[in-house]
Amino acid sequence: MHSQRIEEVRNCKSCGTQFTFYACPSNVAQRVGSFCSVACWRHYAKRPLAERFAKLVGPTTESGCILWTGAIMVNGYGKMGEGLAHRIAWQLANGPIPDGLHVCHTCDNPPCVNVAHLFLGTDADNNQDKARKGRAPRGQGHVRSKLTEDDVRAMRARYAAGWISQLALARHFGISQPIVSRIIRRQ
Repeated sequence: MHSQRIEEVRNCKSCGTQFTFYACPSNVAQRVGSFCSVACWRHYAKRPLAERFAKLVGPTTESGCILWTGAIMVNGYGKMGEGLAHRIAWQLANGPIPDGLHVCHTCDNPPCVNVAHLFLGTDADNNQDKARKGRAPRGQGHVRSKLTEDDVRAMRARYAAGWISQLALARHFGISQPIVSRIIRRQ
């Protein structure tokens, strides 16, 4: 089954000439197809990174976010051929990113490239920031979750009724006994 093709008139990012772009809906959503020709793409790619980056920086929101207007990935982060837009913004303003560090958003707005909204952090810093702001997946929404909310309620009810052990619950639900204990104690 073929997806419906979309025809769209665009302006070339290199020369400004209008051209007709034909693509599937996912390419349009990701803003693929920004040049009228391979020659224009090559000319554009030779320009300094800071110049190319500046052309794709958009308006500032009321909250101070500076929005990326270039390609957007499915998860909402901006991207260029050189990498993620917010990482490029950080590097242009502050230099190289040390190994093992992430560029994190204080604003939690993935397309934001305002350097004042960015900070460097480790995996642990990034995960703590997500958890503190309520963005970390929890419960059955977590990728590695084995239990649903209904499973947890049933487990607590069965244990409270007093007719099943934690070990038996663990075997029934395919998890370890210490996890059952934490669930029952609401940890």
